Amino acid sequence: MPMNRSVARNCYTLWVSAAVLFVFSLTTVAQATVLSDFDDGTLQGWTPYLQIGSAEVTLVETGGNPGGHVHAVDTLGGGGTFGISAPAAFLGDLSGEGGLDWDERLLTASGLDHSTFAELVGADGTRYFNRVDPGSVGSWRNRFVAFTESEWTLNTASGSASFADVLSNVVELNIRMDVNSGTIPTLESDVDNIAIVPEPGSLALLALGLAGMLKRSERRN
Repeated sequence: MPMNRSVARNCYTLWVSAAVLFVFSLTTVAQATVLSDFDDGTLQGWTPYLQIGSAEVTLVETGGNPGGHVHAVDTLGGGGTFGISAPAAFLGDLSGEGGLDWDERLLTASGLDHSTFAELVGADGTRYFNRVDPGSVGSWRNRFVAFTESEWTLNTASGSASFADVLSNVVELNIRMDVNSGTIPTLESDVDNIAIVPEPGSLALLALGLAGMLKRSERRN
């Protein structure tokens, strides 16, 4: 016996509803291509580094956003270059990704020059960085920088490769935790939940399309 039109419409509506929920669940799961939350008692492959000055960069297992986090203190007082370098999972061709996301907490107000910031290094040593004015002190805030050239500044002393070339083969990714550039008294900063975030794209658009189909189906009914 052939299915009547009302039953067919109801089946169609149920199928589209299930598809919308499934696709939206995928977009939620895929919020980060790779994530380090420091909640397992380790640095999860990140390496503290010090180029200039004197600093301590350590894992703290409590007080993060939430759980563990990375803490840095400039033990010399101003002018240092230090932070954490990413493991291999954060490196390579990032040209298909959306950007870099992390949480920061600035702990010292006096002499604060800028926030923690990201640095990308290409195969020839060319460096691009994203540095912004500091936010509020004492509380966690989220930072996001898109992998678009307008968001980054070339360190002209490091090389001249294009941003596109560097992004297609990132050999070093750093979160710089030196938050002043002068001989200012000791400053402290924290970072947590560092993630490579994919471009918002096909899955979200598919979900919206399916939602539109569902709406049209409801109107017919």
